[in-house]
Amino acid sequence: MSQRGEIKFLGRGGEMMGNIDTVLRFRDKKEHLLIGMMSGTSLDGIDTALVHISTDDSGSINNVQLKHFDYCPYTEELRERILAISSNESAKLDEIVLAHYGLSEWYGFAVNKVLNDSGYRAEQIDAICSHGQTIWHAPAPRP
Repeated sequence: MSQRGEIKFLGRGGEMMGNIDTVLRFRDKKEHLLIGMMSGTSLDGIDTALVHISTDDSGSINNVQLKHFDYCPYTEELRERILAISSNESAKLDEIVLAHYGLSEWYGFAVNKVLNDSGYRAEQIDAICSHGQTIWHAPAPRP
């Protein structure tokens, strides 16, 4: 972070870009390549989609095209780790941290697999989107 608390991003050429520069550059593009990942409470694995999104001058979406899709199933060991941290009775902070690290490795593997299988290069991708792994679902508000 900078002294003003702004998050800094590295551009494709390695130059530093502030938040607004990144947003404006992305906004002004009419063609976007994005990778989206989804892993949910089923704990079965990661769905990864590479999509091409076309926008018009106002930024409205004209077209979304699926370029590649892949599914990476979790190993039984990873599934059991996530399941263990999804319970009040067995969740431990150190296990949550280890699962966090393990899942980030798994997400990286999923992204690289989609890139390798699709023929796209990392520098062609505008954004990678993931909500992370749900380990606790509490839809009802608490007092």
